[in-house]
Amino acid sequence: MKTWWVLMLALLSCQPTSALYDKKTTIRASSAEARAGSLSPVSWSVPNWFIDPSNTTGCASDNNNGTSATCGTTGVGPLSTWNELNGGRWQCFGGPASCPMLRQETTVTFLSAQTTNTDHVCPRPSQQNGSSLVLQGNLGTAQQVATGSLASVTSKNRSSGTLLSATLPTGAATGLLIKNTTHLSFAWIHTLVSGNTWNISQPFAPITVPATNFLAPTEVDTWANTDSVVIYNPSAVYIDCLEGTFGNFNNNGNLANGFSIYHLTITSPGDTYLFTPSRFGDNTYLIETSSIRLPSFRVGTEDNWAIMMNDFDPIGISTASTNSRAAQLYLYGGIIGQPNASPGGSATLGAGGFLIDEDTIISGGSGTQFVLQGQLGQLYIDTATIGFVNSSAIPLNDFSIWGPGTLSVDDGGRLKYKSGATGAATSLLVSNLRINRQSASCIGIPSSATLSTTCNTSVTTANLDASLGTTSGCLYAPGGGAFCNY
Repeated sequence: MKTWWVLMLALLSCQPTSALYDKKTTIRASSAEARAGSLSPVSWSVPNWFIDPSNTTGCASDNNNGTSATCGTTGVGPLSTWNELNGGRWQCFGGPASCPMLRQETTVTFLSAQTTNTDHVCPRPSQQNGSSLVLQGNLGTAQQVATGSLASVTSKNRSSGTLLSATLPTGAATGLLIKNTTHLSFAWIHTLVSGNTWNISQPFAPITVPATNFLAPTEVDTWANTDSVVIYNPSAVYIDCLEGTFGNFNNNGNLANGFSIYHLTITSPGDTYLFTPSRFGDNTYLIETSSIRLPSFRVGTEDNWAIMMNDFDPIGISTASTNSRAAQLYLYGGIIGQPNASPGGSATLGAGGFLIDEDTIISGGSGTQFVLQGQLGQLYIDTATIGFVNSSAIPLNDFSIWGPGTLSVDDGGRLKYKSGATGAATSLLVSNLRINRQSASCIGIPSSATLSTTCNTSVTTANLDASLGTTSGCLYAPGGGAFCNY
């Protein structure tokens, strides 16, 4: 008997204090609950959690219930760490697959930024019952950089290659999120024009989270002088991954069954090697989110997808897929830098199917590549050189590639543009066209009775329209890429 008591005391002394909290205030599942027949911890059914890493509320603590964004009586308020939620409340120690099992929409709100790299976020839940998991940031005073009004607004103009620009309040900088409260919409600050006048990405109306379909967000093109704006720096969170399983995903219109990251900055606090990827699995939305790590999407089959809506990703995107038939990575607006797998190395964007639309800005270096099949809508190329490699790029109805950059079709790639007498001139508005990074090409017309040997033709929209026009054909490089109107 004495030995038994000694063992019990030893075990109790080894228990973390978090295991001894009152479950009524901390929402923990106990072994007694499990023995009573509970199929899952009570905490798995809680729809809203709040974490305040920088303690902007003044009461953040892992001893709190974690279900309140504000301070209340003792024990009421936000948590301090993700690890307490994932390991302590959900009991998913070590990040096992399919833990927690969530049967309702669950939202985790970060009220402030993480400042260290010790609290990694890597949920791997099982979504059941058509449920979703949302990791979101609060846009409040802690994230606010500046307020004021717009001046010297210049509207977007694809024909002239002009982005939306405006004079912004003091404090504006590349990569900050702008909220226009007069014409309610969000956009990203892109590049400095002069003084405090900045180029700005395509604004979009607020996006409902969790998103429930593949449809593009609504463009807002009414920004004007004197509009009131707020500039935010979304809270930085150390997100390593977001990937899980789906118990009853329905691909026939019910797309709520997924993951969303919203109004956050994906970062690596204290780390200098930012090309380390953040891994995202099937059915993931990134919405009005910034990432200074490398978002790496691994989409499984044509029934699964990843969608980026109005994001800022200066490092770029890495994607891969096991299926090449479906448009599995959707890019709607925002700013995408040069994709790199490592500093100085080139990666692929859109492997296994992609769709790019809504004036997505491609910015940065010269190594951007699209591979396999894709669909193109409205795309702005800044200082980048985009190469379509071994790919078939198909135009959408609103197809327009514009901006001061370079579009090159390389190594067996094929880009289809609009047919017609002025099809190239009205859709290929980018400053420079290349085939295999070269400015000269050959003319190929399949219906011609004789083999065309006309080469040394400059790759320009004028020559595409003059040499082909309404006749089905291509400008091509032997063994290389081609611009075709069919």
